Amino acid sequence: MLELAIGRALARCGSPEGYRILIDYLPDNRALLARSAWLELRRLSGRSFAADPEVWDRWVREEKPYRQPQPLMLSLDVEPDSESILRLERFA
Repeated sequence: MLELAIGRALARCGSPEGYRILIDYLPDNRALLARSAWLELRRLSGRSFAADPEVWDRWVREEKPYRQPQPLMLSLDVEPDSESILRLERFA
């Protein structure tokens, strides 16, 4: 899971190696990892290709998406008002 997270981060930073890691996970027997890699490739590309490594390899070679970094725009915070939580007495 850590390697996959690093691959996602590298790809978003514009590293070809990040895309390589994501593509390498597509045929993985661990469905959660394979699906996670596939969903990230779809987010990065805006394409809805099948989870076929050859298709994604071709796309990376032709489009060279790593030329443009893509910051993560998803909201990862579950709590929308985290500052108020920090001020609660039970955390003091």
